[in-house]
Amino acid sequence: MTRPAGDLDMLMGRVQERAEVCHVITGLETGGAERSLYLLLQGEVGRLFRHRVISLTGAGSYGAMIRDLGIPVTALEMRGRPWRLLRLRLSRMIGHPALVQGWMYHGNIAASLAGWRRARVVWNIRHSLEDLAGESPGTRRAIALSACLSRRPDRILYNSHQARAQHEASGFSATAAQVIPNGIDATAFAPDAAARGRLRRELGLGQTDTVLCHVGRCHPVKGHKILMDAVLPHLRAYPDLHLVMAGAGVSYDNSALAAPISENLRMQVHLLGERRDIPDLMAGSDLFALPSLSEGFPNVLGEAMAAGLAAVASDVGDCARVLGQTGRIVPPRDSQALSAAIAALLEAPDQRRALGQAARRRVVAEYPLDLSQRSYADLYRALLAPREV
Repeated sequence: MTRPAGDLDMLMGRVQERAEVCHVITGLETGGAERSLYLLLQGEVGRLFRHRVISLTGAGSYGAMIRDLGIPVTALEMRGRPWRLLRLRLSRMIGHPALVQGWMYHGNIAASLAGWRRARVVWNIRHSLEDLAGESPGTRRAIALSACLSRRPDRILYNSHQARAQHEASGFSATAAQVIPNGIDATAFAPDAAARGRLRRELGLGQTDTVLCHVGRCHPVKGHKILMDAVLPHLRAYPDLHLVMAGAGVSYDNSALAAPISENLRMQVHLLGERRDIPDLMAGSDLFALPSLSEGFPNVLGEAMAAGLAAVASDVGDCARVLGQTGRIVPPRDSQALSAAIAALLEAPDQRRALGQAARRRVVAEYPLDLSQRSYADLYRALLAPREV
């Protein structure tokens, strides 16, 4: 008995969709790439395909979360080890997946070393090159090596158009490039009046106090010093203004970060360290600042917009494309321009709220999480389809 063509197509689709994808990522600490991988595995793509995750370093904060999804995670703890040893270890454990997906420069190189001639290989570049001189020597070497190897992967993914243009101008192959913007979870990140009250009670603020929020790990590329230079003068002029900053290493225990904050301003500057309640933190704030020196598509910007916040962001990566007309874009490294843009929003609370509402509508319409999920699913299906002979 002959199976109907439609049933055969459906059966082949199911077999293909349950193919194994092995993700090789530099690390699993808190960060935008790590969060994007977790959201991908948590959603439709996680159900359509079988997955494994290999971290070149440690399991970090996302390792346990990914394991809770029922997905195996292996941490190689390969810091400082030579590539030849890494290739040997990966080759022994990677098995025979249908597709190897790299994440970030070192993860991409490792994916190519492990998957060469045995699987389809996809790179995922989530970084722009505005501040190449500020990168570590190891990262600069990884970027140069990646450019040399960039004709090998079957697809190079970028999460921002600006990053794609910068990398191709720096010698990366354009042949198999594709942009898949980040998807934003507008359900988890949403306006919440109750969160506003909770944040103010936690920090001992008045209900009418204004909160300017920043979220990002303590690293020079995130622009903490620029934000401090821009905001600290406003704290004297606006006694009801509070700067709330969260991220790994962002605490008063970090003497370099805390040094510019005088004792009389510490009641208005809240360094919260790493938090697990970022949706509540954003929903409890009034506006958002992103003073980064380099970004691709920053998740935190889209998440702040989804929470209904007007944002001021550096003109790096795709920040201007993502914000559109719903916020303010300023030149990177320009604390005076950042200060002026923040002041303009502080002086116009009605306009600030209207921009925040428009920002949420924009994220929901342009950057929904399910659109990103479908884009990855379509890509994996296309690469895993039987090749024509």
